[in-house]
Amino acid sequence: MKNSYYLFCFILIPVVSFSQSNFVVSSSGTNSTIDAAIDHAVNIWDDYLITNVPVKLHVEYLDLTNQGPLGITLPNGRKDFPSTPIQGIWYASCLANAIEGVELNTGEHDINVFMNSATNYYFGTDGNPSLNQYDFVSVLLHEIAHGLGVVSLSKVISNEGSFGTLQATDFAPLNTTFPFPNLEGRPSAWDNMIINNGGDYIVDTLLFPNNSLDLKTEFESNALYFNGPVSTALNAGINPRVFAPIIYDPGSSLSHLNESSFPPSSGNCMMTPFISSGEVNHYPGPLFLAILQDIGWQVNSTAYLYERNNQLQVSCYPNPVIDYLSIELKQATTFVKLELFDSEGKIIRIESFTTNQFSIDMNAYPSGSYYIRVSSNCIKKVVPIIVQ
Repeated sequence: MKNSYYLFCFILIPVVSFSQSNFVVSSSGTNSTIDAAIDHAVNIWDDYLITNVPVKLHVEYLDLTNQGPLGITLPNGRKDFPSTPIQGIWYASCLANAIEGVELNTGEHDINVFMNSATNYYFGTDGNPSLNQYDFVSVLLHEIAHGLGVVSLSKVISNEGSFGTLQATDFAPLNTTFPFPNLEGRPSAWDNMIINNGGDYIVDTLLFPNNSLDLKTEFESNALYFNGPVSTALNAGINPRVFAPIIYDPGSSLSHLNESSFPPSSGNCMMTPFISSGEVNHYPGPLFLAILQDIGWQVNSTAYLYERNNQLQVSCYPNPVIDYLSIELKQATTFVKLELFDSEGKIIRIESFTTNQFSIDMNAYPSGSYYIRVSSNCIKKVVPIIVQ
């Protein structure tokens, strides 16, 4: 079952603090196990971000049953700072600080992340949740990414869409640890690069006035794209598709990449709006690193090349399968462990192989959904399988 991330959050006073080279982190409602998972996620982002100003992150672990999502994030923001690349749009404050080279929001957090304690989370750092657990590190990495600036300031009320009209009261009873800014009807740096199917920028108020039905129609077009030069070039010259469902989804619409365009097998699914239990994604992927560059970040893209060598690259075909399923590992290996799970997460088959290419007979299993977990050299990959 897939669950959704969300974009907005509230934070209480921190009770635990710790720091990384590019991060200053505080947390509340956590314990040492959860803090270790937070530390691990922060260390991963620390490998990729290049900044002289630490990112000030606060993570709150509380019950979000009434709100429902796995995690909620609200980034602080700045616009029109001395070195701003584009006037009149909002940058996540940590990005603004990185661009400026000095701290522009002294005494304020850059990112508030709220993690839902009602979720069946796996807090290990080895990327090995059971199939009915959500991987805490994967979700937190996604939420931190919103705080880095992949965030839309869009809003829909009745038949009107708008940018920059969000107010603190929109999130009541939730509250941020920093003063909620007057957004002045302005979009974010991410919003500023979104185009429609005809190549029109949806922030162009001459085409799509703020607080208009025309803008709402664009938000719900299911045909919006991110027009970043670095990410588009990396995506074979195709603008990465943005999540813009036909019914506007507050906190998700326009703030994610399109789910079907970037499935887990693509290696670029960190910023899609949904995650499955048992799914693990501890690395941003090259496309998202390119997107960060497009909005203004300097990133260590070579870090991904190192991490990619430490991820298991698995192909399973045909999928859906009728009889025999072929499995191929891209890496050379001398030992492979294969586990087959049913749709409820129960292990129904375990086998070992000494080659990186083999097949298994699926004729004995009824039609339905299954998961295969392949392990080799202490790294793992989970692949959903459909038996017809």
